Amino acid sequence: MFEALDNSVLNLTNVVLDRINPELDSIGAAWSGAIAGSNATLNMVGSTINRAASAAGAVVWSGGVANVVSSIITQSGGLSIADDTKAGVMNLVNSLVDVYSVQNSDIQRLQAFAGGELNITASSILQDAIDNTDHNSAYCINNPYDCAGKPLTAFNGGKITLKQSLVSLLNTDLIPEGVNSYSEAALGYASGGDIVALDSVWIQPTPNQSAASLKTLLDNLDLLTAGLPLVLEDFGGGVTAYLPLPNGAYPNPTGPLINQIAAADGANQLLSPIDGSVISVDVLGNPRTTRGLRNIGALQFAPVPGPLPLAGAAAALGWSRRLRRRLGQR
Repeated sequence: MFEALDNSVLNLTNVVLDRINPELDSIGAAWSGAIAGSNATLNMVGSTINRAASAAGAVVWSGGVANVVSSIITQSGGLSIADDTKAGVMNLVNSLVDVYSVQNSDIQRLQAFAGGELNITASSILQDAIDNTDHNSAYCINNPYDCAGKPLTAFNGGKITLKQSLVSLLNTDLIPEGVNSYSEAALGYASGGDIVALDSVWIQPTPNQSAASLKTLLDNLDLLTAGLPLVLEDFGGGVTAYLPLPNGAYPNPTGPLINQIAAADGANQLLSPIDGSVISVDVLGNPRTTRGLRNIGALQFAPVPGPLPLAGAAAALGWSRRLRRRLGQR
Protein backbone atom coordinates (compact mmCIF):
# COMPACT_ATOMS: atom_id res chain seq x y z
CA MET A 1 0.00 0.00 0.00
CA PHE A 2 2.79 2.46 0.97
CA GLU A 3 6.50 2.25 0.23
CA ALA A 4 9.26 4.69 1.14
CA LEU A 5 12.57 4.44 -0.70
CA ASP A 6 16.05 5.85 -0.05
CA ASN A 7 16.20 9.21 1.75
CA SER A 8 12.43 9.79 1.56
CA VAL A 9 10.01 10.62 4.39
CA LEU A 10 6.58 9.02 4.70
CA ASN A 11 4.17 10.82 7.05
CA LEU A 12 0.91 9.03 7.94
CA THR A 13 -1.47 10.71 10.39
CA ASN A 14 -4.93 9.37 11.31
CA VAL A 15 -4.79 6.90 8.42
CA VAL A 16 -6.83 3.68 8.39
CA LEU A 17 -5.72 0.67 6.32
CA ASP A 18 -8.51 -1.87 6.63
CA ARG A 19 -8.71 -5.08 4.57
CA ILE A 20 -6.56 -3.71 1.78
CA ASN A 21 -5.88 -7.25 0.54
CA PRO A 22 -9.10 -8.81 -0.77
CA GLU A 23 -7.71 -12.32 -0.26
CA LEU A 24 -5.81 -11.84 2.96
CA ASP A 25 -4.77 -15.46 3.41
CA SER A 26 -3.62 -15.96 -0.18
CA ILE A 27 0.05 -16.49 -1.02
CA GLY A 28 0.28 -13.06 -2.65
CA ALA A 29 -1.11 -11.20 0.34
CA ALA A 30 1.12 -13.17 2.67
CA TRP A 31 4.30 -11.55 1.39
CA SER A 32 3.18 -7.98 0.74
CA GLY A 33 3.18 -5.92 3.91
CA ALA A 34 0.98 -2.88 4.37
CA ILE A 35 3.87 -0.39 4.79
CA ALA A 36 7.48 -0.94 3.76
CA GLY A 37 10.60 1.18 3.56
CA SER A 38 14.34 1.09 3.02
CA ASN A 39 16.84 3.70 4.23
CA ALA A 40 13.97 6.13 4.72
CA THR A 41 11.91 7.68 7.54
CA LEU A 42 8.39 6.75 8.62
CA ASN A 43 6.29 8.91 10.95
CA MET A 44 3.01 7.09 11.60
CA VAL A 45 0.69 8.66 14.19
CA GLY A 46 -2.84 7.88 15.35
CA SER A 47 -3.36 5.32 12.64
CA THR A 48 -4.88 1.86 12.35
CA ILE A 49 -3.83 -1.18 10.34
CA ASN A 50 -6.42 -3.97 10.40
CA ARG A 51 -6.37 -7.20 8.38
CA ALA A 52 -3.98 -5.58 5.96
CA ALA A 53 -1.25 -8.22 5.68
CA SER A 54 -0.96 -11.78 6.85
CA ALA A 55 2.65 -12.88 7.07
CA ALA A 56 4.95 -10.09 5.92
CA GLY A 57 3.78 -7.79 8.66
CA ALA A 58 2.12 -4.42 9.03
CA VAL A 59 5.36 -2.39 8.87
CA VAL A 60 8.52 -3.85 7.35
CA TRP A 61 11.50 -1.46 7.52
CA SER A 62 15.11 -1.88 6.41
CA GLY A 63 17.51 0.91 7.31
CA GLY A 64 16.50 4.39 8.45
CA VAL A 65 13.97 5.21 11.16
CA ALA A 66 10.37 4.04 11.53
CA ASN A 67 8.27 5.77 14.22
CA VAL A 68 4.93 4.14 15.01
CA VAL A 69 3.14 6.29 17.61
CA SER A 70 -0.32 6.04 19.20
CA SER A 71 -1.44 3.51 16.61
CA ILE A 72 -3.33 0.19 16.56
CA ILE A 73 -2.24 -2.82 14.51
CA THR A 74 -4.53 -5.85 14.49
CA GLN A 75 -4.65 -9.09 12.50
CA SER A 76 -1.82 -7.89 10.27
CA GLY A 77 1.20 -9.96 11.14
CA GLY A 78 3.70 -7.84 13.06
CA LEU A 79 6.61 -5.40 12.75
CA SER A 80 10.10 -5.91 11.35
CA ILE A 81 13.29 -3.82 11.46
CA ALA A 82 16.76 -4.47 10.02
CA ASP A 83 19.88 -2.57 9.09
CA ASP A 84 20.53 -1.71 5.45
CA THR A 85 22.95 0.82 3.97
CA LYS A 86 21.78 2.87 6.96
CA ALA A 87 21.28 1.64 10.51
CA GLY A 88 17.69 0.54 11.11
CA VAL A 89 15.72 1.76 14.15
CA MET A 90 12.00 1.31 14.85
CA ASN A 91 10.28 3.13 17.73
CA LEU A 92 6.91 1.74 18.81
CA VAL A 93 5.37 4.14 21.33
CA ASN A 94 1.96 4.28 23.02
CA SER A 95 0.63 1.69 20.58
CA LEU A 96 -1.32 -1.56 20.58
CA VAL A 97 -0.20 -4.51 18.43
CA ASP A 98 -2.12 -7.77 18.19
CA VAL A 99 0.04 -10.34 16.43
CA TYR A 100 -2.58 -12.46 14.73
CA SER A 101 -2.72 -14.56 11.60
CA VAL A 102 -3.66 -18.07 10.59
CA GLN A 103 -0.18 -18.50 9.13
CA ASN A 104 2.95 -19.48 11.03
CA SER A 105 5.23 -17.18 9.06
CA ASP A 106 8.82 -16.51 10.04
CA ILE A 107 8.03 -12.77 10.26
CA GLN A 108 4.57 -12.96 11.77
CA ARG A 109 5.85 -11.35 14.95
CA LEU A 110 7.79 -8.30 16.17
CA GLN A 111 11.36 -8.85 15.13
CA ALA A 112 14.73 -7.11 14.99
CA PHE A 113 17.45 -8.70 12.88
CA ALA A 114 20.59 -7.94 10.88
CA GLY A 115 21.54 -5.29 13.43
CA GLY A 116 18.14 -3.58 13.55
CA GLU A 117 16.89 -2.05 16.81
CA LEU A 118 13.27 -2.18 17.95
CA ASN A 119 12.37 0.07 20.90
CA ILE A 120 8.96 -0.67 22.46
CA THR A 121 7.74 1.99 24.92
CA ALA A 122 4.40 2.29 26.75
CA SER A 123 2.84 -0.21 24.37
CA SER A 124 0.76 -3.39 24.55
CA ILE A 125 1.81 -6.46 22.56
CA LEU A 126 -0.73 -9.26 22.42
CA GLN A 127 -0.11 -12.67 20.85
CA ASP A 128 -3.08 -14.75 19.74
CA ALA A 129 -1.92 -18.19 20.77
CA ILE A 130 -5.14 -19.81 19.60
CA ASP A 131 -4.37 -19.40 15.91
CA ASN A 132 -0.59 -19.34 16.00
CA THR A 133 0.34 -22.74 17.43
CA ASP A 134 -0.75 -25.15 14.72
CA HIS A 135 2.57 -27.04 14.76
CA ASN A 136 3.01 -29.86 17.26
CA SER A 137 5.77 -30.03 19.85
CA ALA A 138 8.07 -32.33 17.85
CA TYR A 139 7.93 -30.02 14.84
CA CYS A 140 8.62 -26.91 16.93
CA ILE A 141 11.62 -28.45 18.66
CA ASN A 142 13.18 -29.36 15.30
CA ASN A 143 12.12 -26.12 13.59
CA PRO A 144 12.40 -23.47 16.33
CA TYR A 145 12.16 -20.44 14.04
CA ASP A 146 8.68 -21.46 12.92
CA CYS A 147 7.44 -21.43 16.51
CA ALA A 148 9.88 -19.85 18.97
CA GLY A 149 10.17 -16.18 19.56
CA LYS A 150 6.54 -15.25 19.15
CA PRO A 151 5.65 -12.53 19.57
CA LEU A 152 9.23 -11.21 20.00
CA THR A 153 12.29 -12.35 18.07
CA ALA A 154 15.78 -10.84 17.99
CA PHE A 155 18.39 -12.58 15.86
CA ASN A 156 21.45 -12.00 13.71
CA GLY A 157 22.56 -9.05 15.82
CA GLY A 158 19.11 -7.49 16.24
CA LYS A 159 18.01 -5.95 19.53
CA ILE A 160 14.59 -5.43 21.13
CA THR A 161 14.30 -3.08 24.12
CA LEU A 162 11.10 -2.97 26.18
CA LYS A 163 10.12 -0.13 28.50
CA GLN A 164 6.89 0.36 30.47
CA SER A 165 5.17 -2.13 28.18
CA LEU A 166 3.02 -5.24 28.28
CA VAL A 167 3.65 -8.49 26.39
CA SER A 168 0.85 -10.96 26.89
CA LEU A 169 0.08 -14.23 25.17
CA LEU A 170 -3.62 -15.00 25.03
CA ASN A 171 -4.64 -18.35 26.49
CA THR A 172 -1.12 -19.67 26.88
CA ASP A 173 -2.28 -23.09 28.03
CA LEU A 174 -2.81 -23.84 24.32
CA ILE A 175 0.89 -23.47 23.43
CA PRO A 176 2.41 -26.91 22.77
CA GLU A 177 4.97 -28.24 25.20
CA GLY A 178 8.51 -27.48 24.09
CA VAL A 179 7.69 -24.19 22.38
CA ASN A 180 9.55 -21.20 23.77
CA SER A 181 7.81 -17.87 23.60
CA TYR A 182 10.85 -15.58 23.59
CA SER A 183 14.20 -16.48 22.10
CA GLU A 184 17.63 -14.96 21.65
CA ALA A 185 19.31 -18.28 20.90
CA ALA A 186 20.59 -19.35 17.50
CA LEU A 187 17.70 -19.89 15.10
CA GLY A 188 18.72 -22.10 12.22
CA TYR A 189 21.49 -20.41 10.24
CA ALA A 190 21.14 -17.08 12.05
CA SER A 191 23.06 -15.95 15.09
CA GLY A 192 21.34 -14.75 18.22
CA GLY A 193 20.21 -11.24 19.08
CA ASP A 194 19.31 -9.51 22.33
CA ILE A 195 16.02 -8.83 24.12
CA VAL A 196 16.19 -6.44 27.06
CA ALA A 197 13.51 -5.23 29.47
CA LEU A 198 14.04 -1.91 31.23
CA ASP A 199 11.74 -0.47 33.91
CA SER A 200 8.09 -1.41 34.46
CA VAL A 201 7.72 -4.23 31.94
CA TRP A 202 5.11 -6.99 32.39
CA ILE A 203 5.63 -10.18 30.38
CA GLN A 204 3.54 -13.31 30.57
CA PRO A 205 5.54 -16.54 30.79
CA THR A 206 4.30 -19.56 28.89
CA PRO A 207 3.74 -22.89 30.65
CA ASN A 208 7.15 -23.91 29.29
CA GLN A 209 9.00 -21.08 31.03
CA SER A 210 9.70 -20.15 34.60
CA ALA A 211 9.50 -16.52 35.66
CA ALA A 212 13.13 -16.79 36.78
CA SER A 213 14.37 -17.90 33.36
CA LEU A 214 12.40 -15.14 31.67
CA LYS A 215 13.97 -12.55 33.96
CA THR A 216 17.41 -13.89 33.08
CA LEU A 217 16.61 -13.88 29.37
CA LEU A 218 15.57 -10.22 29.45
CA ASP A 219 18.36 -9.12 31.79
CA ASN A 220 15.98 -7.75 34.42
CA LEU A 221 15.47 -9.37 37.82
CA ASP A 222 12.66 -6.86 38.50
CA LEU A 223 10.67 -7.99 35.45
CA LEU A 224 6.95 -8.24 36.27
CA THR A 225 5.36 -11.61 35.47
CA ALA A 226 2.70 -12.19 38.14
CA GLY A 227 -0.98 -11.30 38.25
CA LEU A 228 -3.76 -11.02 35.68
CA PRO A 229 -3.01 -7.98 33.48
CA LEU A 230 -6.12 -7.90 31.28
CA VAL A 231 -9.83 -8.43 31.80
CA LEU A 232 -10.96 -11.99 31.08
CA GLU A 233 -14.48 -12.83 29.94
CA ASP A 234 -16.32 -15.95 31.13
CA PHE A 235 -17.97 -17.54 28.09
CA GLY A 236 -19.50 -20.32 30.16
CA GLY A 237 -18.84 -24.03 30.08
CA GLY A 238 -15.46 -23.56 31.70
CA VAL A 239 -14.17 -21.40 28.83
CA THR A 240 -12.50 -18.11 29.83
CA ALA A 241 -10.76 -15.91 27.29
CA TYR A 242 -9.98 -12.33 26.34
CA LEU A 243 -12.53 -10.47 24.25
CA PRO A 244 -11.54 -9.27 20.76
CA LEU A 245 -9.79 -5.91 20.56
CA PRO A 246 -10.07 -3.31 21.79
CA ASN A 247 -12.14 -4.69 24.69
CA GLY A 248 -9.74 -7.58 25.23
CA ALA A 249 -6.82 -5.20 25.76
CA TYR A 250 -8.29 -3.24 28.68
CA PRO A 251 -6.19 -3.45 31.87
CA ASN A 252 -7.61 -5.42 34.76
CA PRO A 253 -8.66 -2.69 37.27
CA THR A 254 -7.06 -4.70 40.07
CA GLY A 255 -4.21 -6.10 38.00
CA PRO A 256 -0.43 -5.45 37.80
CA LEU A 257 -0.58 -2.80 35.04
CA ILE A 258 -2.55 -0.13 36.88
CA ASN A 259 -0.72 3.08 37.92
CA GLN A 260 2.73 1.51 37.84
CA ILE A 261 4.52 4.51 36.32
CA ALA A 262 5.09 7.29 38.88
CA ALA A 263 5.87 10.93 38.01
CA ALA A 264 4.12 10.37 34.67
CA ASP A 265 3.63 14.11 34.25
CA GLY A 266 7.22 14.84 35.21
CA ALA A 267 10.35 12.70 35.09
CA ASN A 268 8.53 9.87 33.31
CA GLN A 269 6.59 12.03 30.88
CA LEU A 270 5.76 10.15 27.70
CA LEU A 271 7.30 11.86 24.66
CA SER A 272 6.88 11.31 20.94
CA PRO A 273 10.08 10.13 19.21
CA ILE A 274 9.09 12.21 16.16
CA ASP A 275 9.19 15.72 17.58
CA GLY A 276 9.60 15.35 21.35
CA SER A 277 6.04 16.50 22.05
CA VAL A 278 4.17 15.20 25.08
CA ILE A 279 1.77 12.31 24.42
CA SER A 280 -1.27 13.25 26.49
CA VAL A 281 -3.78 10.53 25.53
CA ASP A 282 -3.61 6.77 25.22
CA VAL A 283 -4.14 4.82 22.02
CA LEU A 284 -7.94 5.07 22.39
CA GLY A 285 -7.99 8.77 23.25
CA ASN A 286 -8.28 8.52 27.04
CA PRO A 287 -6.10 10.79 29.23
CA ARG A 288 -2.67 9.19 29.40
CA THR A 289 -2.13 9.86 33.11
CA THR A 290 -4.33 9.63 36.19
CA ARG A 291 -3.26 11.76 39.17
CA GLY A 292 0.30 11.75 37.87
CA LEU A 293 0.36 7.98 37.36
CA ARG A 294 0.39 5.94 34.15
CA ASN A 295 -0.48 2.34 33.40
CA ILE A 296 1.94 -0.12 31.88
CA GLY A 297 1.06 -0.59 28.23
CA ALA A 298 -0.97 1.39 25.71
CA LEU A 299 -4.27 1.82 27.59
CA GLN A 300 -4.88 4.09 30.56
CA PHE A 301 -8.61 3.85 31.09
CA ALA A 302 -9.94 0.71 32.82
CA PRO A 303 -13.74 0.81 32.44
CA VAL A 304 -16.20 -1.60 33.99
CA PRO A 305 -17.18 -3.86 31.06
CA GLY A 306 -20.77 -3.34 29.92
CA PRO A 307 -22.99 -4.82 27.21
CA LEU A 308 -21.15 -5.24 23.92
CA PRO A 309 -22.42 -3.64 20.71
CA LEU A 310 -24.02 -6.13 18.36
CA ALA A 311 -20.91 -6.41 16.17
CA GLY A 312 -18.74 -6.86 19.25
CA ALA A 313 -21.03 -9.54 20.61
CA ALA A 314 -20.86 -11.40 17.30
CA ALA A 315 -17.07 -11.17 17.30
CA ALA A 316 -16.92 -12.41 20.87
CA LEU A 317 -19.14 -15.35 19.94
CA GLY A 318 -16.85 -16.22 17.05
CA TRP A 319 -13.85 -15.97 19.39
CA SER A 320 -15.55 -18.29 21.87
CA ARG A 321 -16.40 -20.84 19.20
CA ARG A 322 -12.85 -20.82 17.88
CA LEU A 323 -11.50 -21.35 21.36
CA ARG A 324 -13.91 -24.21 21.99
CA ARG A 325 -12.87 -25.89 18.73
CA ARG A 326 -9.22 -25.56 19.68
CA LEU A 327 -9.83 -26.99 23.13
CA GLY A 328 -11.74 -29.87 21.55
CA GLN A 329 -8.88 -30.62 19.16
CA ARG A 330 -6.46 -30.57 22.03
